[in-house]
Amino acid sequence: YLERFRDAATLAQEALTEAAEEYRTQFAPRLEPILKQSLARVTRGRYVDAQVDPETLAVSLVAPELGRPVPVELLSAGTGDLVYLMLRMAIARVVSGGRERLPLFLDDPMAQCDQERQEQVLEYLALLAEETQILLLTKDELARAWFESTLNGQEAHALHLLN
Repeated sequence: YLERFRDAATLAQEALTEAAEEYRTQFAPRLEPILKQSLARVTRGRYVDAQVDPETLAVSLVAPELGRPVPVELLSAGTGDLVYLMLRMAIARVVSGGRERLPLFLDDPMAQCDQERQEQVLEYLALLAEETQILLLTKDELARAWFESTLNGQEAHALHLLN
């Protein structure tokens, strides 16, 4: 009995490992177009090509001045934060599989971004908020000021200040 159970468990483990590997190799290619689109938008066309490693989900961007892929870790901290924010949003979109979009909970995702990039990300988040619920937690005064000047009074967006 125990030997049959062991054999069945081993077979199940092998099948799950194979299925996970197959899913992983199909997952990254589905992420790339979404990531490329969002990065092109929030970087205003500076980064339009991204590669996602199917094993690790590590991202490389084609740097315009080099013309070749560069690991995100070699770029600025602000660019890295931006890339991994866009990657998380792409993952949520792929995982939802075209069904109801998963809500996004973001805790100060633009802490390392300069003002221009923050505004680009906020514009993109406002656009995405038309399709999915986004809860953005931040202590950044720029985000509050941008929200108040750009989105205040729009029914689809709400600002809540906590003391």
